Amino acid sequence: MKVCTKCNQEKTQNEFYKHKISKDGLGVWCKKCIRTYEAQRYANPEIKAKIRTKRAEYDVKPEVKAAKKVRVAKWKARPENKVARRAYDLNEKYGLSIEKYDELLIESCGKCALCGKPFDNYIREPAVDHNHVTGEIRGLLHAKCNKAIGLFNEDTAALLNAIKYLTQSSLIT
Repeated sequence: MKVCTKCNQEKTQNEFYKHKISKDGLGVWCKKCIRTYEAQRYANPEIKAKIRTKRAEYDVKPEVKAAKKVRVAKWKARPENKVARRAYDLNEKYGLSIEKYDELLIESCGKCALCGKPFDNYIREPAVDHNHVTGEIRGLLHAKCNKAIGLFNEDTAALLNAIKYLTQSSLIT
């Protein structure tokens, strides 16, 4: 148990952020007090502008960028974070849960909806193909197949011209 110097309440150790410099390895204010203080501080427009300016100046330093890259790479490499990150990305981008994604994978019989080849031979997970105008999910594709559709801006006329071009050029050789 530890007493917060801000609210003077006795709290458990997990209610304090870690702080390497202090003797017990914990901060002097509890998490709740820090959140309240930061929210009030950030509500002031002048302070908010100062914080953003300092953060922008700090973030452009090469050593900070390099350290951040390493930190992010280590975080992403941990197996438990890969699953959490994938779940977050699916939900943010497409409104999909992991369960719904798995259902789509089962419905596709483990094959790309565009080329028909199985997903198991590829390193990357199947990409979610969706209509960029309506947001409707069309199916799961290989990353390359999904990019190919994107490069044609989902324009069916352009894709048909590409097919026509490929069939004509194969007749020439």
